[in-house]
Amino acid sequence: MMWETSTDLKMQRERVATTGVVAKLALLMWRVAAAPAETGVSLRGGAFLPLCLLVVFLLSMGGISLAADKIILKNGNVIEGRIVREKGGQIIIELADAKATMGIPRSDILRIIMEKPQSFLKAEKAFKKREFREAIKLYNEVVSQYRRTEWAQKALIGTGRAYMGLKNTDEASRVFEKFLSEYKDSDLSCEVRLILGKIFRGSGEYDKARTIYAHVLERNNPEESLAEAQFSLGETYLAQEQYEDALMSFLRVVVVFGEQSEFVQKAMLRAGFCYEKIGDLANAKQIYEELMKEYPKGKYVKEARGKLNALK
Repeated sequence: MMWETSTDLKMQRERVATTGVVAKLALLMWRVAAAPAETGVSLRGGAFLPLCLLVVFLLSMGGISLAADKIILKNGNVIEGRIVREKGGQIIIELADAKATMGIPRSDILRIIMEKPQSFLKAEKAFKKREFREAIKLYNEVVSQYRRTEWAQKALIGTGRAYMGLKNTDEASRVFEKFLSEYKDSDLSCEVRLILGKIFRGSGEYDKARTIYAHVLERNNPEESLAEAQFSLGETYLAQEQYEDALMSFLRVVVVFGEQSEFVQKAMLRAGFCYEKIGDLANAKQIYEELMKEYPKGKYVKEARGKLNALK
């Protein structure tokens, strides 16, 4: 590990030292309030609350914050502090219990745990306001500054979604494919594949979409995601009027993912439609009746009843 030296080092040291002083003051205040007999100090006359407010004020001052980020090394050691940036293949962290910053090689790091960066919060705010170009700019800052962290991954997904908001699906798919290239083993990769599959379906690239969904189904992903992938696979066949293949996909949703009621109900409707298309009206009626029976208060009952009545 290497120590970083810079013109800002003195200022960084002062911030870390101040953080330690304020934290110790807060701890002392708590001990005094909780057990004045042990500390030999008693706060009378309403003095405790103003002093507490003073501590809170000091904690909220610019540059002063209690350590929240953690770097877990492959050797089992944990380093706590505030992650500043990535530089030259190292993660630069402002230490919680020392008067300096430290550069830690990425090759030594097992996992990084860090609070949501302010730049990410700003990007989310811009996205919610549908200011997609501003959101993309801010998300890119997060990706650049916090490479290969959880927040960089989420920012990359946010960038893709923002491009979708701009109706630029080509750029969105490029971003999501970049994510899968850089973070193929991420816990978020399943979510990205489902989004990418939807983009491919929308652009008529059904073979690409099926490859994506097959990848999701082959992995140990959450059941809801598996049900979505299986249903979406059926949708690709349905779009190409391959009704028997679509029917098998929708029936598999019903049989295998029975606890995912939303997808099951939609799959039963689609299966009924496929039965109609291949001329099996008896099974079409039966599956519509089963949908109405199993989900009497479901939001697809009205549609199922209408289809059933049309077949009588």
